[in-house]
Amino acid sequence: MVAGYTALTVRKIVQTQLIPAEPMSKPSPFATLEFWAWGAVFVASFAVAYVNPTALGTTARTCLPFLLASTVLGYMVGSGLPSGVKKVLHPIICCALSADLAAIAYGYLSRSGVDAVLGDYLTKAPSNPGAGDVLMGFLGSVIISFAFSMFKQRKLVKRHAAEIFTSIAIASTFSLYSTAILGRVIGLEPSLTISILPRCITVALALSIVSFFEGVNSSLTAAVVVLTGLIGANFVQAAMDKLGLNDPIARGIGTASSAHGLGTAALSAKEPEALPFCAIAYGLTGIFGSLICSVPAVRQSLSDARKIARIYVYRHIFCDYVSVVIRSKRVILYPSVLTTTKLAPTFHEAAAALQQPAGEQGTDSVVLLELAFDHFVTQRTKCL
Repeated sequence: MVAGYTALTVRKIVQTQLIPAEPMSKPSPFATLEFWAWGAVFVASFAVAYVNPTALGTTARTCLPFLLASTVLGYMVGSGLPSGVKKVLHPIICCALSADLAAIAYGYLSRSGVDAVLGDYLTKAPSNPGAGDVLMGFLGSVIISFAFSMFKQRKLVKRHAAEIFTSIAIASTFSLYSTAILGRVIGLEPSLTISILPRCITVALALSIVSFFEGVNSSLTAAVVVLTGLIGANFVQAAMDKLGLNDPIARGIGTASSAHGLGTAALSAKEPEALPFCAIAYGLTGIFGSLICSVPAVRQSLSDARKIARIYVYRHIFCDYVSVVIRSKRVILYPSVLTTTKLAPTFHEAAAALQQPAGEQGTDSVVLLELAFDHFVTQRTKCL
């Protein structure tokens, strides 16, 4: 949403009038022949596995037809579900469930176990490719296909270049720093916070970004990126409708900069005129994020952002922890909550040190709390 509002703001500043986008055709649904073809591959490979399970091996090439057909059929079924059902069972979820069930079935029939079959799903070995390797081979052509829609909207892209590139840069920076701050606010460990920093960037570039940091969990990074995309694919269009982001530029950039590929696919299926701007934001968000995270000063500032957030948390804890009671023209600080935390003794000391008589107009309790907090931070700087 930050990217969408930034695009609208920059457009007002540069005074560029939005012109209608070139009409784009919606993607065609899967044909019946495709269902029958992949269904035949699935049934044939399952029949071989059921009739002669002892002949099955655990190599990726042996289980490739069965797993590939089940994965594709899962996505086909998911894409054909009603829109209301898709909010719960997104095609990607159906695809993953279908592949997992197929792996369980194949592992049971071949007596090799599900772990071995899942290990052969994506081998990254050209000599022994799995079903995942075959599907990953189409990723490049899918990304290149974005260029056709971008070329068709080239006049609109050139006209609104300032707002497009500015909003992408601001949204990428905001995503990284907001994640760093929120991670500390909710109490995540530093390694976990770093692992989820590139949650709004596509998986391939997100993994390269977290590689700049130490002690990260790349599996968690991939999982959070996919989860972010699923949430965005289901809810981003409704959110933009509520917020009044109606033109294709703001909707495309806002979707891709927050929900990357899954959001792009969901939006372009219903609004194909937004696809060029989704494609630009999809690529540039990851590129810009990779560039700024490659700078040591930026990586250090992301760590400092976590420290700033920790101070913010301490301040709010302190304000909740201390009750200000005015009795007999004296401001008395009483601990009220969080008395069992390890920070309690320091709060007690800060509160006791700042008990003082009120002036004629009374001491401003807010100022007093801020002074107490500043004293507390000064004494606890070493714990940040």
